[in-house]
Amino acid sequence: YTSADTDLIIDINGYVPAAGSPNPISPARLYESRSGANDKTFDGAQQRVGRTLAGNTATINITGRAGVPNNATAVFLNVVAANPSGPGYLTVFPCGTTRPLASNVNYNGNDISSNAVLAKIGTNGNVCIYTSADTDLIIDINGYVPASGSPNPVSPARLYESRSGATEKTFDGAQQGVGRTLAGKFATINITGREVVPNNATAVFLNVVAANPSGRGYLTVFPCGTKRPIASNVNYNRNDISSNAVLAKIGTNGNVCIYTSADTDLIIDINGYVPAS
Repeated sequence: YTSADTDLIIDINGYVPAAGSPNPISPARLYESRSGANDKTFDGAQQRVGRTLAGNTATINITGRAGVPNNATAVFLNVVAANPSGPGYLTVFPCGTTRPLASNVNYNGNDISSNAVLAKIGTNGNVCIYTSADTDLIIDINGYVPASGSPNPVSPARLYESRSGATEKTFDGAQQGVGRTLAGKFATINITGREVVPNNATAVFLNVVAANPSGRGYLTVFPCGTKRPIASNVNYNRNDISSNAVLAKIGTNGNVCIYTSADTDLIIDINGYVPAS
């Protein structure tokens, strides 16, 4: 459904087989900070709670709502930053853990920016969301990972950082400060053997960011060792910062490849992986 006329472009990255995991649910709004007549959650909880201020963290109640059992390990969310006070980012992480060096939604001032997130559930069945600028938050749920189910969530971690700065680092020091990827080229992201991803993992959940591209274009994420497909995962404008969640099949030597149609910096975070069946 669309509320205004638009063209639609739809690509597929995977599927859930019969009796498989994760468990999808009909989308439901869990958290709504705004205060309009229609700004409500599906159950009346955590609605009209006000903006989250810069440098603060909102707590999203997950388990026991929208059919999510108390022993669920992770949840699929759509996370929206609405009308931020300036440029910045959101980090989604398990409550009760240290906030990681990672981002899930990147935004500009007065933007409305969203992204899908595989979020590991933390203490008391909650997920925490940090914001670097004042913003309203809108959080919807699309599914969950049951106990002993797949995929395996991890605490978010930065795997690849092309920029060079005091805080622009990866969690393990590898693949940082490597420089921009040029138009028509691709970057190789090392996946297996990092942040508990086993060598026989079949796919990975990434947050993929194009930062300050030289022009309009797109990123395509695909298994290294295969032909680049006609598909896109991140679409960007010049000098943008655009991100998207990607279920990426792992290719040769445990790597994922990312093609860009314009020069850009790349920032890649991991949120989970699919183990060998």
